[in-house]
Amino acid sequence: MLIALDKQTDPKQVIVDLADAIVALKAVRQLKGKVGVVGYRLGGSYAYHLATKDMVDCAVGYYGGQIADSLDEAKNLHCPLMLHFGEKDGHIALTAVEKIRVALQEKGN
Repeated sequence: MLIALDKQTDPKQVIVDLADAIVALKAVRQLKGKVGVVGYRLGGSYAYHLATKDMVDCAVGYYGGQIADSLDEAKNLHCPLMLHFGEKDGHIALTAVEKIRVALQEKGN
C-alpha cells in the first residue's frame, strides 16, 4: 500500500487512517503474515510512530526528520525498527540523528 502525504495533512488523522488500514489488512483472511511499514521522509516519521504504538510488527524509516521531536515515544517501541539517515543530508542535522541514536540504542530492536 502506498500513501502520499504532504505538509497540510493532519498528523493525528494520518495515524488514525494508517491504523485503520492496518486493521483492514489484518482482517483479510488470505493475509496471515505480519505487517511491516516503510516510509520515506515524512513517511519515515510515521513509520516510527506506528512502531511505537504497537501497530506494526516491524518498521523502516528513511530520513524521518520529525523523529527527534518525539523521542518520548521510544519507551513504547517493542518491534524491530530500522532508520536511515544521510550524513550529507542538509534537511536533518546530524545532531538530531545522534539524539535519535542515543535514545534508541538501549531498545535492542
